[in-house]
Amino acid sequence: MRAATGPLTTLEKVNLALAMTWAAGFVDLVGYVSLYGLYTSQMTGNAVAMARHVSQLEWAGVVRRGWPIVTFVFGLMLGALISLDSGPPSLANTLSASVFRTTAPW
Repeated sequence: MRAATGPLTTLEKVNLALAMTWAAGFVDLVGYVSLYGLYTSQMTGNAVAMARHVSQLEWAGVVRRGWPIVTFVFGLMLGALISLDSGPPSLANTLSASVFRTTAPW
């Protein structure tokens, strides 16, 4: 493991992106199998499946696919609120605030 000095090299960025992609895919696979077809790490799968259920007027499927999206957005908004009170402005605070403004219902 390297010391945390300076920006990541291109190879380190690629390796990090691949590791994060693998982790998200693994979490989705385990969630999909153990939760009977529910995606846990990627909201895109839930959104597409929910839209399919809406088009087929299967309201139980809409609720089943919609509640993870609602809780995901709630978590984004809560995280943004917490980060707004976390000290001086930083890139993380700015990104969190912009996500909050984008996802807030008002």
